[in-house]
Amino acid sequence: MVDTLCRQEGADLVVRFNGGAQAGHNVVTPDGRHHTFSQFGSGTFVPGVRTLLGPAFVLHPLALVAEEAHLQSVGVDDAFDRLWVDERACLITPFQQAGGRLRELMRGNAAHGTCGVGFGECVGDALTHDDVLRARDLANPRRLRQALVDQQRRKRHELRQAESLTTAAARQEWAWLVDPHAVDVILQLWRDLSLQVCSANNTARHIAGAQTVVAEGAQGILLDETHGFQPHTTWSDCTSNHARRLLGRPATAIGVTRTYSTRHGNGPLPSHDPAWDVLPEPHNHDRGWQGVFRRGPLDLPLLRYALKHSPVDVLAVTHCDVVLPEKLVVEQYESTTNIGPSSSHLDGVHCGLRPVDDLPTAIATALSTPLGWVSHGPTATAKHRLL
Repeated sequence: MVDTLCRQEGADLVVRFNGGAQAGHNVVTPDGRHHTFSQFGSGTFVPGVRTLLGPAFVLHPLALVAEEAHLQSVGVDDAFDRLWVDERACLITPFQQAGGRLRELMRGNAAHGTCGVGFGECVGDALTHDDVLRARDLANPRRLRQALVDQQRRKRHELRQAESLTTAAARQEWAWLVDPHAVDVILQLWRDLSLQVCSANNTARHIAGAQTVVAEGAQGILLDETHGFQPHTTWSDCTSNHARRLLGRPATAIGVTRTYSTRHGNGPLPSHDPAWDVLPEPHNHDRGWQGVFRRGPLDLPLLRYALKHSPVDVLAVTHCDVVLPEKLVVEQYESTTNIGPSSSHLDGVHCGLRPVDDLPTAIATALSTPLGWVSHGPTATAKHRLL
């Protein structure tokens, strides 16, 4: 949808207002190129569209370099030239990535769910520790080195129990925390990273000076740090309210949903039906840190809960081309259930299902929200504006 808005609405700036390198936003161009956008804005395939990583964005420098290399391989050779980074954005280090992974491994069967990039570890550190790095520190070699030295030492102390883990995955992560050469390796890898870092005032000027801005969210509302289902959440404000505060200009909030429910990783998905797990998912898989990708009929009670905490002005309904086992929505739960941050009990709740003929219209009607776009395929040409 972000790629579509840049093409159809002439947007010239994409602002990533929350989240960070754990995002996986897939774009397929009309000529068949594909890229999974993680940190660059998802409008980067469109010539001239810039990306601004905002003050709450959490940047993973090594992953950014890898992402830019893939963009070059699919024909985008100026991604860095079109990227601005707010000086306040936090930087994820390999020590934080290792720390987050080790914590998840130590949880065993009680794992929270993670993308494995160190996002939560970095945000948690930023609340309590002075060794957290920010984008402005990239121009200060002395600060970089000292903070990395301090951070490695602190992580090794905090996670000393992880030293007893015997799996290959755990040993690989622990090695970062004990390697005496790790800081030099990181500094070498970061040395040639040339970013256009801007002050808070310039961030505001870039937003004010753009003709049309798309604020690209990351993670669904049910993963929000306040309103999501604990502990299966992200350390980020995922709501449209957050985006509006950063933009400081009139904005239309677009709520995006598929025609069916999905969840990648741990956490409740009341409508999960193994029979629906056969639905095609070309760009999300069950391997890696995030875990299993589940599917089921669209859950209207969960969508209503999400809209309560993140109001939208219009809906975009995607995946209308997917052939579902049945055209169903969850109308209600067949037992009285309060939805809220402690709703880990939602798994196993019995869902009252209702058949519908036209899913996009039924969704918009049930949510009392205008239907603005329907999507019948991955490319912008398959997304049709109705309003």
